[in-house]
Amino acid sequence: MAHNRYREAQPSGENTIVDAEIAQLTAAGVEVLPFLRSSDEIPSMPKTAKALLPISPIYAPRAQQELARLLTEHRPDVLHLHNPYPLLSPWVVRTAHRHGVPVVQTVHNYRQVCSSGLYFRDGVICQDCRGRALGVPAVVHRCYRGSRAQSALMATTLAVHRGTWKSVDRFIALTSAVADHLRDYGIPDSRIVVKPNGIPDPGTPTPLGRGFLFLGRLSPEKGLGLLLEAWRRHPDGALGPLRVAGDGELRPLVEAAAAERADVTFLGPLDRAGVREALAASAVVLATSTWHDVLPTVIIEALASGRPVLGTALGGIPYLVGADTPREPAGTGPAVIASAPAPPSPGGPAAPSDVPAPSGVSAPSGVSAPSDVSAPSDVSAPSGVPAPSDVSAPSGVSAPSDVSGPGGLGSPGGLAGRDGLSGADGLAGRDGLGGAGGLAGRDGLSGADGLAGRDGLGGAGGLAGRDGLSGADGLAGRDGLGGPGGLAGRDGLGGAGGLAGRDGLGGAGGLAGLGGASEAGALPAGIQAGEAGWVVPPDPAALAAALPLAAAGAAALSASARSRYERVFHPDVVTKQLLAVYADLSRS
Repeated sequence: MAHNRYREAQPSGENTIVDAEIAQLTAAGVEVLPFLRSSDEIPSMPKTAKALLPISPIYAPRAQQELARLLTEHRPDVLHLHNPYPLLSPWVVRTAHRHGVPVVQTVHNYRQVCSSGLYFRDGVICQDCRGRALGVPAVVHRCYRGSRAQSALMATTLAVHRGTWKSVDRFIALTSAVADHLRDYGIPDSRIVVKPNGIPDPGTPTPLGRGFLFLGRLSPEKGLGLLLEAWRRHPDGALGPLRVAGDGELRPLVEAAAAERADVTFLGPLDRAGVREALAASAVVLATSTWHDVLPTVIIEALASGRPVLGTALGGIPYLVGADTPREPAGTGPAVIASAPAPPSPGGPAAPSDVPAPSGVSAPSGVSAPSDVSAPSDVSAPSGVPAPSDVSAPSGVSAPSDVSGPGGLGSPGGLAGRDGLSGADGLAGRDGLGGAGGLAGRDGLSGADGLAGRDGLGGAGGLAGRDGLSGADGLAGRDGLGGPGGLAGRDGLGGAGGLAGRDGLGGAGGLAGLGGASEAGALPAGIQAGEAGWVVPPDPAALAAALPLAAAGAAALSASARSRYERVFHPDVVTKQLLAVYADLSRS
């Protein structure tokens, strides 16, 4: 296992993953020979060794000599390479091949093409060196360690070792996005295996907390500015708390937001116990990177803890949450294209003309507040009011012909239900069109307190009240059309799980939720739902539109988030995948 460790003063997830991988393989009975160097060694090197440092990314003589001795003495089945810079050099691939040892490399970044490895410069995604024989733009912009000289050396290294990289026997792509990057670089599919990192199992998830958690380095590429801009588009307290944990150059930005708003809390850097506590207190984890983030470990930690994730549709984030629809590979097109999900199917969502939606939020064209149901001037007290003949189902909404409940047209959670035309959660109430609670009954069109809801037509109960057309928080939700209750409320047309609600027309996940009639097709434009969360373009309006949806849908996705961790990211699973790669190379 060959790896140049990053400086300990700069916390590295890559170092952590290598250590964990060695431990997992050893536990599985594999003899692992660590071949490790650390950048922390550089200050204490003798002058002669330091003099050779400028060429070490191209050729590191000491590393090649020591590796050759190890290969000769132990004759390993495979060399597994992680980071070669600066003390190992990609030349270790040639040294291994010279001794007849196949090479596997785990690709943690984009440094086959990009000198910084990030595809990110000056706050934006940069692809200037893609397709060039020599990365001159990297030199011009001082992309490697802020030095033109070191950038020239790295650009030269990438040019010299293009053939070296293409000779690697197997590449482990941490996500489907990295696999796409390697294909774009010219690596055939037969030599690419998608295998993510794994983290230890933290055990049975705790019950969901409240609000959102941002956990990571407070630097521009992690999208903290994007997140805070989107957050400010909602009233203070509308979405529950936002907790920010970590440290970095943007710390003053977070401190200012926490001073400005009561719903933002800065937790500072956390140890492992603090991270577990922050995850337990939250309902949704945020991964709002504005670069092609390869594999944010915080997402795997979130899934292991049963917390769904709202992230940007860049890099490996869609893969991690199970929303990796076909996209442009990292570095192969404009960021707006690279982050855009596949276009919706014909007849997809559009905002109803009579219900103006906030920017970035739309409702399905077939679902709108019925034009013939309003607050008529002749309706007063709920009791004794006959059912008017002009009350009907919303235009475009009908119960499936194969759905019928105990006492009427639809099921207890559908358009009709238990004891009449609409039933427990449908258009009318528990005992018919004009049931227990007024015009539409206890849980029908008008909810517990009549057509105007608990506090009037525009009050806290909204247009239809607690459990009617607009559900727990009314047509506009607690804080607007896209509030915590979604388009409507918990058990009405909109509901907790999405546009159609937990128990509405769309069933368990609602019309736009997890298990409803239209699935992701009815989500607001730009939002892509996955098994364990949601992704949006790196745009403040899109992220602002997705925040209330994530708050409302967290409970529905909690179990599937944990399930995805167990199936894809559990250490036992990823170790078996890695052993299969080794075995395949040994046979060949």
